[in-house]
Amino acid sequence: MTTSDSPQLQCQHYLPKKRRNCNFLANTGEQYCGNHLILHAPGAAADRRACPYDSNHIVWSKDLQRHIERCPTRVQQLKKEGQPWHCAGCNARVPPSTGAAVVSEPSANHDVLQIILKLRVLLEQVQPPGGRTAVLLPAECKNLMQPSFERPSDAKHLRQQASIVGHMQAAGLLQGGDDSTPVYMELGSGKGYLTDMAAAAFRIRLALLLDTGSFRHKADRTLRKVKGLEFVRVRTDLQDFCPPLHPMLAGDNASRPWVGMGKHLCGAATDFALRLCMQRCHQGLEGSGVSTLDGCSRQSQQSNTQESRCRGLAIAPCCHHRCTWEHYVNQAWMVQQGIGPSEFAVLCWMTGWAVCKPGRSSTCAQASNPPSSASPEGSLPGLSTEPEGFQAEGVRLSAFGTGIVPTLWYEVMEANAALFGGLQVKRQLGRVPFEMGILC
Repeated sequence: MTTSDSPQLQCQHYLPKKRRNCNFLANTGEQYCGNHLILHAPGAAADRRACPYDSNHIVWSKDLQRHIERCPTRVQQLKKEGQPWHCAGCNARVPPSTGAAVVSEPSANHDVLQIILKLRVLLEQVQPPGGRTAVLLPAECKNLMQPSFERPSDAKHLRQQASIVGHMQAAGLLQGGDDSTPVYMELGSGKGYLTDMAAAAFRIRLALLLDTGSFRHKADRTLRKVKGLEFVRVRTDLQDFCPPLHPMLAGDNASRPWVGMGKHLCGAATDFALRLCMQRCHQGLEGSGVSTLDGCSRQSQQSNTQESRCRGLAIAPCCHHRCTWEHYVNQAWMVQQGIGPSEFAVLCWMTGWAVCKPGRSSTCAQASNPPSSASPEGSLPGLSTEPEGFQAEGVRLSAFGTGIVPTLWYEVMEANAALFGGLQVKRQLGRVPFEMGILC
């Protein structure tokens, strides 16, 4: 058999993100296809570099500068930074507390057990045993809770959206006269179907949808049909957005109130949202009284003692394992309770137990925590001393299961495990005390 008669082989280039080899056929007599052959040429790896603005962009070193000039990620970033409401890091963090004691880093399972006992005591102090849940489905939302061509969401998501809107109605956040019509600001809006639910059911007049990315199949087409609704999409990061600098809330609208809402605020995004709506640094800027944090040049000498224009915040926190000590809203309280950065990382890591509890598939526990022949003395069954990725990723750990799931995490993190259409009313450890879903 000649070389020309030999069968073509599959390209041997491995794609790490897809965890498989390339599906294309290799060039005749080669191991790689035309797309990847150049990557495996001698010296090719050293001659290619990642774009500093987007690591998904891999270019030749000689073309890097030309790529940077036209990189779409960089262009989008410059566009964001040029907006009047952009104030880098204004919601990212508060100045660190002085003289705060830092807890030593846990080194064994015994430390984790001690943290569990400490958290159990703290939980009893801030929340009575047995939280309550309340599913509020307004009559105005009944006809909107079935998937349709205009609202293709799953029924469970529609139910969750309706319950959030119901809690807003119960808290009086969906009321306002002609002179004080608030701006409804959907934080982490995604496709915008929470705003769509509120607009269709209660005819809100002003909406501002914030998110870092762009999406297909957005709710914009249905929002345009709502009579009297004015809505604007803003592509920005919550940590960089200053509400009083947006045209809807600045200038002639400097006295207009706003209401925050969100269905999916992942990890630190909840902290950004709390600061965005509640901190005093958003009062006093040019035209509206804001003095911002950490180097924002647009400051004012006006007093920042005026009342906040935020009427309330209706959110559903999620992805607690993505929380970070750097951006946490109440570090001082945590330190007072003896919880420092390392213990906070363990706390975030343990939140995965709420979604891997008995009654769910055991494959989750087996996949991330394979059984061992012996458990260290004093440890929980199935709890590894150094979970995979713990040292490298900190709080970005995947959930894992254990033979014993402490009751503590059923109480604190139940919202992660169940349909949060019920919106469990609770006080979350260390964060601003609030009813989940409503912050007034």
